[in-house]
Amino acid sequence: MTEVDLDDLASSVEYVSDGIAFDAAAFVHRATGEIGWYGEAMDDEVRGEAWPSLEEADDSDDYIAVPEKSDLMITGKPLALRFAYQHLSEDDVTEVERYFARKGAFRRFRALLDERDLLTAWNQYEDRILKDALEEWCHEMGLQPVRRSSDAR
Repeated sequence: MTEVDLDDLASSVEYVSDGIAFDAAAFVHRATGEIGWYGEAMDDEVRGEAWPSLEEADDSDDYIAVPEKSDLMITGKPLALRFAYQHLSEDDVTEVERYFARKGAFRRFRALLDERDLLTAWNQYEDRILKDALEEWCHEMGLQPVRRSSDAR
């Protein structure tokens, strides 16, 4: 199985999830595990000449499109509520549930976590959930996820 760096893959998921307005895309090369990013602000020099055009990568079996967070089903209200149920008091959970009934929910949710000194825990939780989902995705795609950074388990 081809190895792919989990941190690089997670960064790529963030890139494609946050860059929808910029036609952001990323692909994993099946043979090497390298990742190439595409988008309006990205040119061939940044990605490297060895990479095909976006259209060629998208049409080739040699490349796998990096999923968005929504493809992995790890975004939005359900993720925030799972964290809230695990880390907040009943009263705070009720408040968080109210947040998600109107606009600006994540801004208020993050403000509450900051007040409770849980913002770092939230960021770590989100990162762990993403990497766990990516490990599963890698196996489904025939890739071997590797943790090369200090967060290796």
